[in-house]
Amino acid sequence: MFRTRRRDTSSPENYVGEFMKKIIITGSSGFIGKHLIEHLKVGYEVIAIDKNEENREEDGVRYIRNDITHPEFKEDLGEIYALIHLAGIAGVRKSRENFQEYVNSNIIGTKNLLELCVEKWKPQKIFLASSSSVHDLKSPYAVTKKCTEDLLKSYHRNGLLSDVECRVMRFYTVYGPNQRKGLAIQAFIDKVLRDEPIVINGDGFQSRDFTYIDDLCSEIQELLGMYPTRGYKTLEMGHGCSYSLYEVINIIGEITGKEIKIKYAEPSRYDAIITRAPYDGLYENTKLREGIRKQIEWTKEHLTSQ
Repeated sequence: MFRTRRRDTSSPENYVGEFMKKIIITGSSGFIGKHLIEHLKVGYEVIAIDKNEENREEDGVRYIRNDITHPEFKEDLGEIYALIHLAGIAGVRKSRENFQEYVNSNIIGTKNLLELCVEKWKPQKIFLASSSSVHDLKSPYAVTKKCTEDLLKSYHRNGLLSDVECRVMRFYTVYGPNQRKGLAIQAFIDKVLRDEPIVINGDGFQSRDFTYIDDLCSEIQELLGMYPTRGYKTLEMGHGCSYSLYEVINIIGEITGKEIKIKYAEPSRYDAIITRAPYDGLYENTKLREGIRKQIEWTKEHLTSQ
């Protein structure tokens, strides 16, 4: 079990030391990618890759516009210390109708990046973003994420990446400021602040393990800073404690002082139901109520532009 802790720079034997090591972050324009760049740009040479980026250098970060489904790099990026692969299409409910798009982005895109790792980048670490939804495989999206895990495992086992530290990071409902619109907590906050009814698919008693974005980024930073170790490992990056949607909604109502209105809809057949706590757990530095409060404050500041 891993726990986030304060980094002890007085114990260099525990860490590789950043010394501006070069790392690549794919999916850099996404919710997690943006936050992770802020955590890592001080200690590392960050190369941010995303099809929605513009080519530029900003605040010490090099941004490259590139689509991982057919990556073409005119520049030689050289060897890198780590690849943190966040790119892909998320969301379970659209994955049936747009399955080919999910396959191209999540599976083919991952395969392309692994080939680049073997042939050019030769990283010491590969961190692959996955999802807790792989536990029940109810959605086509979950199937594509499980395929990315198996791809990385196959490259490790067949010797192409056997000398690399390969880590699969299964995320559990990551939330916080600038969360992607439409996801549970952000959708609830948007509706409440606009005095509109919240739509719940199901009875509202379904529970999830919620992970605050800064807690997650701190854990990735912790893992990145440790000395590389060969091997493939799956990390269940949740807290191991779940909250029902009703608990989340009540917290939002208490913080905003707004009356909560709810509309019920049919449960989605694709929503993952995780019936066990994660085997691993990252320390909950930010309690759910505090994390929601921060997200509400951010949303109030940006609501007029949404």
